[in-house]
Amino acid sequence: GTGEWIFKSGQYKKWRESTQSKLLWLRGGPGTGKTMLAKCVAAEFLKKLDNPSNEAKLFFYFATPDILTDATSANEAELSQLTLAKVARDLLYSILSQDENLFGGCKAELKTQGERFFTNPNSLWKVLRKVIEDYQTGPVYILIDGIDGLKGTLHRKLIRRILGLM
Repeated sequence: GTGEWIFKSGQYKKWRESTQSKLLWLRGGPGTGKTMLAKCVAAEFLKKLDNPSNEAKLFFYFATPDILTDATSANEAELSQLTLAKVARDLLYSILSQDENLFGGCKAELKTQGERFFTNPNSLWKVLRKVIEDYQTGPVYILIDGIDGLKGTLHRKLIRRILGLM
């Protein structure tokens, strides 16, 4: 019965039943069970996705505090940009690996920027938004865990980017 209380919550029901993009934010201090609660939400959500008539997509990302260990010489601003790029790149990869038909939304940006595209957070988030908008067969849900462990103001920047997808 761990975490089942959330499914009775009015806020959760409103979020889950909404036909518009909405953010479900599970907040709490370290060690309070946010990750376990997120797993409960994902498991319940995936049970409902087993229905063949449901075309919704769920994508999961875990933001670890040491997300970029190979960029030791970068300053905090550069690390912030690289981290935002990595999150967008990983989410984009996850979406495109499940539905390669959405790759068309990336082609123009990729052709213009070449290799730089993969480290440019602005382009990656712009393309991620387009890919989500182009997904016509059902809603897209993104579950991101571990945001509270990110350094400095990075968690706020990431949340702003996520809200920009809606």
